Amino acid sequence: MRRGLTLIEIIIVFGVLATLLAFTSLNLTLPQHRSVINTTLTTLSSDLHHMQLKAMSGDTEGRGTITGYGVYFSPSSYTLFHGSAYSASDPTNAVINLDPSLTFTNVTFPASTVVFSPGSGEIVGFTSGSNTFTLRHTLESVDKTFTFNRYGVITQIN
Repeated sequence: MRRGLTLIEIIIVFGVLATLLAFTSLNLTLPQHRSVINTTLTTLSSDLHHMQLKAMSGDTEGRGTITGYGVYFSPSSYTLFHGSAYSASDPTNAVINLDPSLTFTNVTFPASTVVFSPGSGEIVGFTSGSNTFTLRHTLESVDKTFTFNRYGVITQIN
């Protein structure tokens, strides 16, 4: 008698190993995707709050006049800026790029911009219904929608 494995037995073993490997790799990447979106949510919330605080405190950053501060949203990044309107050519803008798996969608703010007024920190030109934006994780189809009130406070993240 010859000893050994048949071709069918080898194919079955490799099939079982491939299935286990697929499940294992999926279970290892899901926490990474959740970590990416949770980290971005925390950083974005912090940046929005920081810009509001700069507007409220009247921080001039060495400029002669007190101006508002704001955030401009593009699909793959957001930009922190000073002034009453976003200017792409301003060299003092700070552009924060999103992870490639994340994108901004459904930005309802006028001109995709949130501007906090100096002194009060309220959103300039606030309009109910035009006060949200959505952060989408494209690989997992997870959406997180930020909703603001007129005072510039994030009231809800779904």
